[in-house]
Order: sequence, then C-alpha cells, then structure tokens
Amino acid sequence: MNKFSLALFCILCSVSTGFAQCAPDLLPPTITCPPSQTVFLNASCIAIIPSYITLAAVNDNCTLANDIIISQSPAAGTTVSGEGITSITLTATDASGNFTNCTFSVYRVDDILPTITCPENITAYVDAGMCTATIASPGTPTTADNCSVAAVTNNHPSTTYPVGNTTVIWTVIDASGNITTCTQSVTVVDNINPTIICPNDTTVYLTNNQNTIFVNIPMPSAFDNCSVASVINDYNNTNDASDAYSIGTTQIVWTSLDVANNTDTCIQIVIVLDATPPTIECTSYNLFADSTICGTLVNMNLPVVQTNTSVTYFNDYTNNDQTPSDIFNTGTTYILWTVTDIYGGIASCIDTITVSDFIAPIIFCQDTLIVNSQTGLCGAYVTVAIPAVFENCDNSSLINTQTGGTDASGIYPLGTTNVSWIMADASFNFVVCEQVIIVEDVVIFDIYCLENKSVVLNENCQYVLPNYADSVAYMSDCAIEIIQSPPAGTVLSGEGSSMVTLSGTDASGEFATCQFEITRELSNAFAAIAPADFETCVASNTIAGNEPPAGYTGMWSFVQGSGSFADATSANTAVTFISPGIHILQWAITGTDNGCGIPTSSDLLTVTFFDSNCAQANAGADMEMCMPQNSVAMNANAIALPALGQWSVITGMATFANVNSPTTMVTGLEAGITILR
Repeated sequence: MNKFSLALFCILCSVSTGFAQCAPDLLPPTITCPPSQTVFLNASCIAIIPSYITLAAVNDNCTLANDIIISQSPAAGTTVSGEGITSITLTATDASGNFTNCTFSVYRVDDILPTITCPENITAYVDAGMCTATIASPGTPTTADNCSVAAVTNNHPSTTYPVGNTTVIWTVIDASGNITTCTQSVTVVDNINPTIICPNDTTVYLTNNQNTIFVNIPMPSAFDNCSVASVINDYNNTNDASDAYSIGTTQIVWTSLDVANNTDTCIQIVIVLDATPPTIECTSYNLFADSTICGTLVNMNLPVVQTNTSVTYFNDYTNNDQTPSDIFNTGTTYILWTVTDIYGGIASCIDTITVSDFIAPIIFCQDTLIVNSQTGLCGAYVTVAIPAVFENCDNSSLINTQTGGTDASGIYPLGTTNVSWIMADASFNFVVCEQVIIVEDVVIFDIYCLENKSVVLNENCQYVLPNYADSVAYMSDCAIEIIQSPPAGTVLSGEGSSMVTLSGTDASGEFATCQFEITRELSNAFAAIAPADFETCVASNTIAGNEPPAGYTGMWSFVQGSGSFADATSANTAVTFISPGIHILQWAITGTDNGCGIPTSSDLLTVTFFDSNCAQANAGADMEMCMPQNSVAMNANAIALPALGQWSVITGMATFANVNSPTTMVTGLEAGITILR
C-alpha cells in the first residue's frame, strides 16, 4: 500500500495484541446545526450573515472534533436584504474526506420604524350654507422606511370636516408591520354671519293722558348655517323687546349672534303717538325716461296731510321741508316724508318715483363683407367692425351670434355666414341688425391617387379591400369625406385586377375623383419552418417545426440519412437516427385546394449525429462587461482524454492565452459583441 492510499485510512491500534491494524474510514462525521437564528436589517434594509460555525456540534469516529473542518454556505460576511428567511448550510468534513451537512434558517427581521412627517396644519372656512367644510385632500405626508412603505392611512377618510378642530392621525406601516404615526390639525372656521329679520315697525297711540305705553314686540326671525346662540335687543338687552315705550320714535337694534361669534343686525322702529296723530298720504309717480337721457325731470307735490293742528314737513331727499324737483334716473326712488304735529304726533309715508325706459337702442350694421379663403383654413380669418350704436342709458350690452361677445372677428367657414348683432339695455329694450360675411374658396380641390398595387390572395383565394379613403392625399383646406368604390370590405376572388375609385366633394361643391388598379396574385399564405440545424451525440432527439394552419397537414421525412419518427405527422416529435453521419430532414406542410390550387411549403433541417461517445462542449454562460475592462477568464467544461478542446473567435477581436485550455484568459476584447466558440 503506497503513501497516497494510506491517506484514506484510519490507523486502528489493537492494544490487546500489540499489533497495528489499519482499516479504511468510510463513515462521515455527524453535525448538529444550531436552532433558527435572527439577523436585524440595518438602515439600508440589509444585514451581514455572521459565522455560525462555532454554534455547530460535530463528532467523528476517527477525526477529533477540533480537527473536523466546518464550512458555511452562504459564507459569513454575505450581504442579504429585505425581510425573509435565508437557509444556512453547515458542512463537516473529516480527515478522510467524508462529509455531511445540516441546514437551519436565519430570519431577516426589520425592526426599524418607518418615519412620517404630517402635512401642514390646515385652516378652512365652511361651505356656503353649511356648518361643515369640504376638503378634497388634507395633503400628503412625507414617509420613508429603511426597506419599503406598505401603506399610508389616516383616521378621517371623509372629505367633510365639522366646525372646530379635527385631529387627523396619519399612520405609516412598513412591509414588516412597523407603525409610526403623526398628527395634523384641520381647523374649520364658521365665517358666515347669521341672518336676522326684524318684525314690522310698530305704531301705537297713547290714551288717557299716559306718558308711556306697554308695547308687545314680536321676536325677530334668526337663521344660521350652524346655530344661533342668542338674539338680543339694545332697548332692554334681552331677547324680548316688549316693554314700556315713551312718546316719539324708538329705534330698536336687534343683534343675532351665532356659536362662532358672527353677528347680524336689523332695526325695528317703534312709534308712540298721541291719540289723534296726523295722517299722511304720499304719491306714486310712474314716468318714462326721455329719449336723450337715462331719466326724466320730476316736479313733486307735498303729501296730503289730514290733521287738527299744524304740522311740520320733512323728507329724506332734500333733508328739509322743500318739495323735491330733480331729474330721477330709471328705476325706483323712495322718498320718506314725515309730518309732526304740535303734540308730537307723527305720521310717515313714502313717495315712490318709478322711471321706466322704453327707448330702444339704435344700431347700424356694416355692409356685406366679402373675403377670399386663406391657406390652411377651411375659410378665412375675418376682422369684423363693431356696429355703430346709440343708447340713452349707458347700461346696455352688445353681442353677436357668431362669437357670443362684442367682437365678431374670427375664422369664418366657406360660403355665406349671417351674423346677427343684438343690442339690449337694462330695461330689456333691444334691437337687432344683420351683417353678411362671404368667404370665397380660391383653392382648387384635387385628389392625389395611390400607386397601382399588387396584393396576395388569402387561403380562401380571396382579397378583402381595405379602407384606402383614409390614406389618400388631397388638395383642399377643408376636411373632405373621401368615398371609395368598391367600398372597404368588398371581397375580390381569384387572380385578376380591379379598379378602385376615390372621389369627394369639398365645402364649395367642387368634385374630384381618381382611380388606381389592384392586381391580385397567388402566394402561399403560410411557410413551413423547420428548427435550426444542430449537432448531437445522442441518437434520439426532439425536433419541433411550426404548427400547420387550420385545415393543413404536416409531414416529416428523411431527404438524406436514415432513422425513424415517433409521429411523422406531428410538428413536435422525436427522431431516432440509425447511424452517425449527416442527416437531412424535411418538414412539409400541405393545404387543401381552395380554388387556387393545392398550397405546399417545406423546409430542411440538417442534423450531424456523432457517435454516442463523443465529447460534449459547454462554453459557459454569456457575459457582459463595461470598458475599460477588456479581458476575462473563460469557464468552459473540462474534457476527458483523448478528446481535445480548442477555442476560436467567431466574431469580434480576442486573444487566447491557451486556445486548448477551458479556463484560459482571453484579452484584447473590443466594445461590441464578441462571439467565442
């Protein structure tokens, strides 16, 4: 036994006999892996696999435990990312080369919380007529995580927020279920004043020589989009103004306060008169505006007063007792007259002056405008002058039916366009005039026909006409509907030729037409495709041609060489060669007579069959690299003698250190694709 063989044996010594006996050690050592371990991902969502070798328990029949070699895969220092499980394999090898392994799991755990920064706090105002505000989105928080963010939610999915402060809690959850929250404040302010409507003014009379009289005052009507907090008056500072009132006029200011401290006020008048107050009767004036001004001159009379004593007059227009005489504008003017007797008795009434405007505006349209069409437009841009107008009042409007505004300038289509100009004043008096704009077409309409075409009949010996109308060019500034005859979708059968006519009419009524010829030809609507040629060292191989179309059949056959097919009519089948050599196989597809003959197609496959003991070559996986690197070590399979391997360059530039070495270094690579065999 030589020294190399002795390395495979364990020396067993028999103490009892005193002789040394040797036997081969064929038993692998035993190894016990540690339980499942845990690594924690760092801020970059990665972790470094440590060494677990010292955690394993090993034993062997010959080799001491400390001499047993333990290896780890993946090795210590391997970088892993993301939560999940990494399987670790520990392998124990004794001095005789026997080995065994065990496997345990390392759990990758992300315990780092995600971060979240809430949007800025929001202050919004209530919607009109509502006690809430609609906020489509309170914003988007800024989130981050060392691995990935799984979801971002908040506790207020509704877009409706009540008055006051709403705390929106935003929550971010990462892919590991770690959670972080932040809060955002959404403040809704009620900025809508309440509405208060005072009771009607009240007039009462003193009797029996009283100095005061108790007056029952009804409550005002108060409304608010949220709720009314209080309604008080400034007479007795309560919500009930019913009280004792002295002779004369008392102004009561009612104030409505809502829960947001918004207020609204109204005024109520309480008049206390003596027992026989004067009476007053005002006049309503209904007049018409003059033709040259937006109003009319009104000479007014004093109101008619009935009284037992003398009275003094006062009106709020002249602020004295003089009768107003003035030009009053259109609309309604109210003048308050007040008379007071010597006992303090008061009476009031209102003169109403209504001036109506029945004077229609005057408008003069421009003459008919004739322009030529412009290149690139199906018409022309026309600058239209505004008509001359006159109106006794300034509050009038002028529009046209072409643009709906005061300027009718714009693009007008070919032909005649009638533009109506309408002028109306605030009193709904209006006048209309018409203007004619004519755009004449100066572009000659023409169709540029397609070239004659040769087309291929389909498997049914037919050709279906496509839509040529959409692809034809024509000379016109307007979009033209091109009519095709025969129309798209028409089925043409058999070989031959047909004329296709394209015609159309432009917006000016010009007609144009053209023709081109369609020649129908026979051609196979399919092609048989055999797989790529290949070399093999095995007698039985699977080959796959393309599947025949529906209604067609396929057939494999030998053109050169010999062998057998598992199913000669199947595109995907197995072929077995009888002897080594070059075999040429044919895949043929045959159709049925569709009125144009029997279509056939075939393709050849060349297979070079070496004997079953030939060497197999594997050049290794394809590689990519970046300049300036221009060298790399190859990794082909080793070949047992007497077979010989040799490297060669198919495309590109390369230099081999040893053309016969499967792991040779190749240098001199250039940018681009280099193919080595």
